[in-house]
Amino acid sequence: MYNERDNLPILVEEIGRALAGRGEEGRYEIVAVDDGSTDGSLDVLKALKREHPEIHIVRSPRMPGRRPPSPQASARPAGA
Repeated sequence: MYNERDNLPILVEEIGRALAGRGEEGRYEIVAVDDGSTDGSLDVLKALKREHPEIHIVRSPRMPGRRPPSPQASARPAGA
């Protein structure tokens, strides 16, 4: 995520609602890659993680800006 602080809580809630409605509650992970955000996105992600343990934060400060999913995000999920 790059400079998406204000959108993060909305996104996490929407993902949770969508998956809970499909019977997936508690059976998913959200992998969020912080690519060097400068708007406090990382702090928001950390706060959200306290409420949503399914969030996993990957930091990749060497690749700032919006890009396709990084290899770090693809390698991180523990489930499946």
